[in-house]
Amino acid sequence: MLNSCKLFMSQKSNILVLSGLFLFSALSNADSNVINIGSDPWCPFVCNIDNRRQGLMVDIAREALVLSNFKLNFQIINWARAKKMVKAGTLDGIIGMSLDKDTAAQYHFSNTQLAESQTCFYKRIKEEWEYQSITSLKDLTFGWINNYRYSYNPLNDWILKRKQTEQILTVAGIDTYSRLFKLLSLKRVDTFADDRAVVAYEAKKMGLASEIQIAGCLEDIDNVHLAFSLKAKQKQAWANALDIGVAELKKKGRIDEILAFYGLNQKVWISNIK
Repeated sequence: MLNSCKLFMSQKSNILVLSGLFLFSALSNADSNVINIGSDPWCPFVCNIDNRRQGLMVDIAREALVLSNFKLNFQIINWARAKKMVKAGTLDGIIGMSLDKDTAAQYHFSNTQLAESQTCFYKRIKEEWEYQSITSLKDLTFGWINNYRYSYNPLNDWILKRKQTEQILTVAGIDTYSRLFKLLSLKRVDTFADDRAVVAYEAKKMGLASEIQIAGCLEDIDNVHLAFSLKAKQKQAWANALDIGVAELKKKGRIDEILAFYGLNQKVWISNIK
């Protein structure tokens, strides 16, 4: 029965993904100004609260691009699949991508970041373990979202060397945070790492804010973007439109209004903002 259920869920997932692909294709054929993007949930940056509120990065990008007559079509897709689709050119862009020397060669970026991110490690409340350096993870089981990268730091190499071992427990899909929280509470994993604003948002939403705590953070602050497919013919036009549009939204005070919905302001949104 279990194998049958897994097969059914796998088939259902594939049908949903194919439906999304057909939808993207239909929209693109109907309107050349449509930009089809995807990502997994990463609230408050990327989510699907309702048709108008899909995370501050999506909201800002949508309003910025419409100023140049581009329509943004966003769909929730698991992270690993979204990356493959963008690289293959079947999806125009992925939102929530950090810019570093590796991703710069794999995607087309505008000059405008839409958020910044700091990765922190999490533990069960009142546990003594603290993250000091990569050696702190030596005897721990780590929860990892499939195909996630943590900018350009030793954590990526540490995961890659161990992801086929029992020390790394991989989760995938679009409900990864609820699963990571559960694995942590059940002591199936000792820690996981993700953006501090995202984990705070998800933990509060699930009523678990008092059950987990930060065990330390990486020093790096990532610049996070909407990244376009290198195979997209209009990638530079989209990048230019995003740069121009975000600048215009800042001038009009619209950025502040979007951020306010998510309980943020420009001072905490991007620390190096001008």
